[in-house]
Amino acid sequence: MNYEIQWTLLLLVLLAIFAVWLSIKMQDLIYPLVYAWAFVGVAVKRVGEYPIITLVAIVMAIFIIVYVLYIIVKKKLIKVV
Repeated sequence: MNYEIQWTLLLLVLLAIFAVWLSIKMQDLIYPLVYAWAFVGVAVKRVGEYPIITLVAIVMAIFIIVYVLYIIVKKKLIKVV
């Protein structure tokens, strides 16, 4: 694996962490979803070319979506039966 792919993977992970941190700091649940959308875009763009980038991008998008859903349920913004 070359260094460009490694840097890309590192940046995807760091951006996901940054999105969650910024969401906590600004108390905004919509903002990290923009990052999730961008990660899905990266995954779609690189699906055949770089499978590892696709996988990490999808995992980071899922991570952000799960975080948002967790906060929604924790704050009881939506009732879960």
